Amino acid sequence: MAVEHPVRTLQALDSEADALQAERTGLPERAQLRDGLAEIERLAAAREEAGGKLAIVKAEEADLEKEVAEAAARVSSVDRNLYSGEVTSPKELEALQAELALCQGTRDELEERELALMEQVEAIEGEIEGMGTRTTELHAEGESLQARIAAEEERIDAELARLAERREGVTPDVPED
Repeated sequence: MAVEHPVRTLQALDSEADALQAERTGLPERAQLRDGLAEIERLAAAREEAGGKLAIVKAEEADLEKEVAEAAARVSSVDRNLYSGEVTSPKELEALQAELALCQGTRDELEERELALMEQVEAIEGEIEGMGTRTTELHAEGESLQARIAAEEERIDAELARLAERREGVTPDVPED
C-alpha cells in the first residue's frame, strides 16, 4: 500500500476545511433568519400604517358619535314639542311630525354610519392583533434559528479545530519547496 504524499494530505485537509467554512457561511437557517427579520420589519411598517388608519377611523367615529347625540337630542326635543300639548294648530303639528320623521331618519342614518365605523375599528384592531401575534411567532422562530445556527457553528468549529490539529501534524512532513 502506497503512502499518500504529505502535500496531497495537506491539500485534502485544506479542501475539507474550505468546505466546512462554506457550510458555516451558507447555513440555511441564516437565510430563514434573514427572511424572518425582513417579515418582522414589514409587519412593523404595516402595523404602523394600520395604527394610523385606526386613529383616523376612531376620530371619525368620535365625530359621528357627537352628531348622533345631537340628532338624538333633536328627535327628543321635537318629540317633546309634538306631544307636550302646547302646540294645538293642526298645521304646526303636521310640521312637527314631518320634522320628527326627518330627524329620526337622519339619526338612523348616522347610527348606521357609526355602526359601519365601529366594524372598521374592530377589523383594523383584529389586523393589528394578528400582526402582533405573527411578530411574536417570528421572534420565537428567530430565537430558535439562532440557537440552531449556534449549535451548527459549534459543530463546524469543532470539526475545523480537529482538521487544524491534523494539519499541524502533516505540515512538518511537507517539503519547503
